[in-house]
Amino acid sequence: MAVVPQTPNSLLLLETITETRSLEEEPVLTEDEKAEYIREKVEKGFRFRQHTHSSGGHSRCKHGHHSAKDWSPRLSPKRIRRAKHQPKQKDENKETQDAGKGTRSLRPSEKSGLETAILTKGPANVRPWSSAGERSHKEGRKSPRQRPKTASAATRGDEIVRPWSVTEVLDDDQIESKEEISTDEETEKTKWVWTPKKDTPKGEDQLAIEQGETEEEGKRPQVRTVQSFQELLEGPKVRDEDYDTDLEDDFPPDPEKEYDPSGTNIYLDQCKKEGVIPISYVIRHLKDPVMRMRHHYLGTKQTKPLARAMTDNPYIEDLDLVDNHLEEGGAVALATMLRENANITKLDISENFIYSRGATAMFSMLETNYTLKSLILRSNHLSDSDIQLLSEALKNNSTLVDIDLSHNDLGDLAGVYLAPGLAENHSLTRLNLSWNAIRGKGSVALFNALKANSVLEILDMSWNGIALPGCQALGRALKVNTTLRILNLSNNHITVDATKKLVIGLKKNIGLEVLMMGTNPLGDEGIMTLLVPMHKHKTLRIFTIQGLTVPTGIQAKIEDLMNAKDIYVLHAGVGGFKRQRISSSTASMVEQFINDNQLNVLDGFLQKDSEKCNMISCEDMLEVLHDNGLKMSKDQIDKLLKHTNLQRHMKIHYRALLAGFSSLRVGQFTEAEMSEY
Repeated sequence: MAVVPQTPNSLLLLETITETRSLEEEPVLTEDEKAEYIREKVEKGFRFRQHTHSSGGHSRCKHGHHSAKDWSPRLSPKRIRRAKHQPKQKDENKETQDAGKGTRSLRPSEKSGLETAILTKGPANVRPWSSAGERSHKEGRKSPRQRPKTASAATRGDEIVRPWSVTEVLDDDQIESKEEISTDEETEKTKWVWTPKKDTPKGEDQLAIEQGETEEEGKRPQVRTVQSFQELLEGPKVRDEDYDTDLEDDFPPDPEKEYDPSGTNIYLDQCKKEGVIPISYVIRHLKDPVMRMRHHYLGTKQTKPLARAMTDNPYIEDLDLVDNHLEEGGAVALATMLRENANITKLDISENFIYSRGATAMFSMLETNYTLKSLILRSNHLSDSDIQLLSEALKNNSTLVDIDLSHNDLGDLAGVYLAPGLAENHSLTRLNLSWNAIRGKGSVALFNALKANSVLEILDMSWNGIALPGCQALGRALKVNTTLRILNLSNNHITVDATKKLVIGLKKNIGLEVLMMGTNPLGDEGIMTLLVPMHKHKTLRIFTIQGLTVPTGIQAKIEDLMNAKDIYVLHAGVGGFKRQRISSSTASMVEQFINDNQLNVLDGFLQKDSEKCNMISCEDMLEVLHDNGLKMSKDQIDKLLKHTNLQRHMKIHYRALLAGFSSLRVGQFTEAEMSEY
């Protein structure tokens, strides 16, 4: 039995077209007859196209050509029939034959081969007809792929039948799976693929496959419809009836929150996020210009929601959070808020625990904030290293006018670090460094910076310890500085020798208005040394040596000075005598407040005294005390005026308030002044 040469893994897929008669009319050829036909053609010089596909790829020689042993013939049932000159066999079981229908049935052997080809490779492995060939058929021209027409195969009446063609085996990269095919005689069967023409009527077998009448043939995969590129982009068409649009009624949209510039909604949301209870006082006062929340024990968790709510708040200008146990995290939150807030001008976070991390955040904020004017950090455990960053901030900041660093842990290095920033700053007018430990070289560096500074007006260096070196540097600075108006040097270990160095600068100074030297070991000689240059000083108006008593002789000198130069000298009394204090609790509270805030209160009084007559009205006095933080009810004010025998329309000598209400001297308004009120 002759066998066609073929590799074990070769797979030949042949494509056929529809004919006007069924396959049952075709002659049935055995494998020996097919092999004999092929050998006769080879002997006559016919060449066959080579199609080889194996699990290891194409078998090629070193030049890239196919191996001679791996070849397969181009088989065609028509050619086989013509070569053998066998008559067509009609199917006796078929009742009618319609040549115009162009359908045929498959033999059992061909059916199995067709099913194997389709199920293993599918329609995707069958090469489609080219567009050029289709156009050639329509125009009646020969296509490069078209075979010569014959009367029996090419044309039947007016119908043009597509010729047979051979589908080549796909390349390795185009085949998804590789299957080994046995070289057994039973498996070496030719596989035919049947492609019906669109216009050709469907036969019984095709209808059976499409309608799923047979289970085995119903598994034939459907030929996919090729979509255009635009259809792929647009996707499948959407119909409204495919969707349920009633969901909008079941889930109504969330109500939109009204725009709240005060930040109340943000505060409530942040409180929920932090897990804390919102404070009603905060909610009520977010639209007020002043928020005063002292002694509320906010802590870090309560401070963060407040800071975030005030980021864009346009109402609050003065924020007072004294004694709220603010820690480093709370200070960082406030500093972050102040980087964005453009409305707050005063921040007071005294008596908290911000430490170095909080101070670093605050001082870094000063380099980008251009609205904050007053920063009070009293009693916050700041150290020398923290002041170094403040010095750099003062060089760049041009809006801060008041900073309070009192009651901290600042030493000599703090003065050394702060001096360069103070010398280059052009906006700071108030600096409070009281109740620290700035001595020696620290005080010398600060006072030397006053030579270059031309804006500072109020300096509080009380309760430090500048002693002789500091007074010597201060004396040199007072010679050239003309802007410093109020200077507090109380309790600084200033002795007689130190006063002699200080007097050198006082003699040439022309800007100082208030000099406070209380509780220093001056002695009688030191007091007399300080009184001498005051007779020639042009601007000095208040000189205080509180806590020190004076002998009778010095008291006479003081009275002469007060009468000659209108300078008010305040001391503890003559010969150890103490002034009588009013027993009223309200008056005592006011006196204590004035003592604790002497510089700010005196500055307010001096600003109200625009005519420099050393007198202001009781109404102005109460306004100054209120602006500096003394909050009194109407009943308390009435009680104070009643115990001091004062009335709102009266004028008072405000300088005596430093000694207490018992030393007040009352002056009456003139008729012109009364008409103004």
